[in-house]
Amino acid sequence: MKKYIIITIAILVYSFHGNAQTSAFDYTKLDCNGVTHNLYTTLDQGNVVVLIYEHRCPSCLTGANNIKNVINNYYSSNTNIKVWYLENGGGTCTVVNNWITTNTLIAGTVFQYSSDFSSPYGSAMPVIVIAAGPAHNTYLVSLGASTVTDIHNAIEAALLSIGIDEISLSLSSFNVYPNPVNTNSFTLLYNSLLSQIITIELYDIEGKLVQPSLITKSTPGENSIEINVTNINNGIYFVKLKTNDGFQLKKIFINR
Repeated sequence: MKKYIIITIAILVYSFHGNAQTSAFDYTKLDCNGVTHNLYTTLDQGNVVVLIYEHRCPSCLTGANNIKNVINNYYSSNTNIKVWYLENGGGTCTVVNNWITTNTLIAGTVFQYSSDFSSPYGSAMPVIVIAAGPAHNTYLVSLGASTVTDIHNAIEAALLSIGIDEISLSLSSFNVYPNPVNTNSFTLLYNSLLSQIITIELYDIEGKLVQPSLITKSTPGENSIEINVTNINNGIYFVKLKTNDGFQLKKIFINR
């Protein structure tokens, strides 16, 4: 079973698409099962929340399918990602649940339409919002069916910002030295349990990729690779080591 490690880090806003809002709009509502949900409380618990404001329109279905594909393909085991359907078209709980079931959409929490419950981000449908962290930042605000790439990038940045580390089962160790990094490079050491393709990425604390990804092939046992950071400013960064079955993060400090 994959594990998740929560790392406390500072959070800054990453990027937006559409009508940008640095902080998500809060609300408290009853879902279709009669359970009360508060958005900020859910975010404070270390979750990424994907909000889908929809009214079962064709573009709403496209957006919901794109979210389903991203989560199923990349984050199917991640319980920290919550999908909330916010009905904006007057539909009942039965109607919305049937729409989700008929189209085999990702399971989520459903909120029935109410007169005071419309998207505060804009009127285009669907409105897709991805939010995370105790600062309640938005990582995507899309007025319309956002692309798979935009959704994937936003969820990954949101997870990175709250320090969710999905441990790859094919790596038994992963270390960086020196740390703090006091030269123009550092060495990445990892123990691979098999021959596999490894992708190495460096992110800042905003979740932005700060230099091109490095792709290499590992051999079973201890592997090492030197990472050049000549053009990277001093600060806090995350080294991400990705395999086919997950990834690991290490926080590093560059202080030359």
